[in-house]
Amino acid sequence: MSKIKMLYTSFSAKVTLLMCVIMIVSSLVWSFAIVNNMRMAAINNIISEEEAFINNTKNNTKNVKEVCNLALRIVSSLDSLNNYLNLVKSGEDLSPKEKIDFYNNNILSISNITNLNPYLYQIRIYAASDNISENAPTLYNINRMNNLSWAKNREDGKWIFDYNDTIFDENNKKRLFGITDSITDLNNETIAIIEVAAEIEALFPDMFTSTKNTWSCFIEDTGRIHYDKKNRYIPEQKNKIAKVVTSRNKEDWVDTIILGEEQYVISSTYIESFNGSYVHLSKVTSFVNSYFQSQQNYILLIICSVILSVIVMTLVTTHMFKRFNYITESIQNITQGQTDLRIHVQGDDEISNMANQFNQMLDNLERLNHENTSRQLIAKNTEIRSMQNQINAHFMYNVLESIKMMAEIKGEYDISDAVTSLGEMFRYSVKWTSGKATIGEEIKYIKNYLSLMNLRSDYEIVLSLNVPQELLNYRIPKMSLQPIVENSVHHGIDGSDMDASIYLKIFVEDDNLHIEISDNGNGMDETELGIIKEKLKDRIDVDEAKVHGLALKNVQNRIKLFYGENYGLEIYSQKGLYTKVVIVLPYSDNEDNNND
Repeated sequence: MSKIKMLYTSFSAKVTLLMCVIMIVSSLVWSFAIVNNMRMAAINNIISEEEAFINNTKNNTKNVKEVCNLALRIVSSLDSLNNYLNLVKSGEDLSPKEKIDFYNNNILSISNITNLNPYLYQIRIYAASDNISENAPTLYNINRMNNLSWAKNREDGKWIFDYNDTIFDENNKKRLFGITDSITDLNNETIAIIEVAAEIEALFPDMFTSTKNTWSCFIEDTGRIHYDKKNRYIPEQKNKIAKVVTSRNKEDWVDTIILGEEQYVISSTYIESFNGSYVHLSKVTSFVNSYFQSQQNYILLIICSVILSVIVMTLVTTHMFKRFNYITESIQNITQGQTDLRIHVQGDDEISNMANQFNQMLDNLERLNHENTSRQLIAKNTEIRSMQNQINAHFMYNVLESIKMMAEIKGEYDISDAVTSLGEMFRYSVKWTSGKATIGEEIKYIKNYLSLMNLRSDYEIVLSLNVPQELLNYRIPKMSLQPIVENSVHHGIDGSDMDASIYLKIFVEDDNLHIEISDNGNGMDETELGIIKEKLKDRIDVDEAKVHGLALKNVQNRIKLFYGENYGLEIYSQKGLYTKVVIVLPYSDNEDNNND
């Protein structure tokens, strides 16, 4: 026993050492993999941020442009503004009241649109008339527009990007973008031009908040770069950036680029209205350094976790093998003959489950051994009883043959026929070579039985048959029908003092063989019928002393033993009218199906 314990102790030590080595090696490999992937993780993190930046930029650009277009449509649709501009261009003198009404109804409304929307810089109307009374910052003579850089090249509905507000001051560095549209009269002559302008900083706020680690710009398809010249962190190789951006497809993308000795993540979103791409760069080095710093703490945490895991693993393995050794020792004792021994292991894991399963196996083996012993004893007794019955039956059959001969000699042919029926019944009982018989043999046995029953009474029991010829050779469990017929005679017909009939009908339906045995005897009320059904379902014990229901229960048990729980007997009855027993068996026209 001590050698076995030493062997398992040595084995458990080896397993513990192996598991610790595997854990340490895997932790080291994992740590090195983390260090090697830190840079890519940092880059991927920046790329994710750049993708989010692209989406934010596109949404912001869409919002600003929608506001500008909406303001342009509102102003263009003002009928009172168009009427006033037409009157001014025609040279018609306007009264001070008309001018004040125009200011209150139009100029103030346009100013309110600008003031209430943070995206808008100005909405300006340039009237094509020298008679216009200018009203800054909204209404101007068209000559004022010539002070702006886009005046000669503008097109209705097209966006103008990055121009200065030089309408009054040539040195004004306010950077704008905008859209213009013409107001025409009935002769399609231009009477005014509308300009809706917004600051570039409202469109691209990141362009004016660049740091040493991030930088933004707008690059036209021509390669021209727009950026914040006040920012001192301007990449020296911005032309290389422009070349890379203009060489790519006009779509959104994120990539990495080397500028000098630094690596950047570059994102670009194409804005078709401005014929260019908004570009954002993020320096990788700063993000990687911070990521390395955070991962150093993580690696230290991994090392501490590995050490703690090794200690815990050693303790757990030792405890686990302690119970395993106990189970092994118990199994060894059981194999040596201590079959009443049971393994008691506490817990709710695989080891305790194995012990419980082993205990259940021992219980099942003990139960099966007991059942097998009982079954062998029953089989032996049955065999002895069968031999005795055969001896008794052969003796009785020989005696009956002698009586039959004596009756025929004296001319008592009724007695001879009765003895013949009884002899055939004995012979059928003795001939129990298999568990099944044909339907024809069963019917012949019933006929012999009823002929004997008719001898003892003044009334006659008539057997009516409705059995297809092809079913007579179909094999069913032997002695399945006679007990039911006998039950009908004793409990349904006896005591009626009137002729009675038993109707036997056999047919096939839905791959099942249906055997119906009906009598026109006393029948049963609902209470009696319910008791019989409960007995057939084993819900009420059958009292062998009272016999009633015993024959049906025996037939039911034999059918279920042959075919399973889906088959058996069904009983229907009505007091004073009839009783019908239906036997349901599986049916197959296969020749081998009826073999025992």
